[in-house]
Amino acid sequence: MLNPSHLLLTQNMIISRLNSMSWKSKLSVPMIEDSIFIDIETDLGGNEVWMIGLLYRGKVIQFTALGVNEEKKILSQFSIYLEALPHKPLVCYSRTNFDFRVLWNADRKSVV
Repeated sequence: MLNPSHLLLTQNMIISRLNSMSWKSKLSVPMIEDSIFIDIETDLGGNEVWMIGLLYRGKVIQFTALGVNEEKKILSQFSIYLEALPHKPLVCYSRTNFDFRVLWNADRKSVV
């Protein structure tokens, strides 16, 4: 199961870091070496996650659902991967936290 404090803490750390920077320096925010960058792909409604892509230290990791009922499997693989890196910030490029919201909802759905 995904750890909600990991997602929330990471989001707050990133917001805090960006808020403490001047607007000019925000335009050239350096890559954070120890961050895990995430991007997800979903069906058109954002209801089913079929791919979770990560970039960590220059390496691309993908968890891909090969069938309709494999969302739970890739969420489990993703969770295991994050457990091995417990204190690394998780970063997504979304003004609405789409990736985090969808992953959180999909994880809650898979537990039921």
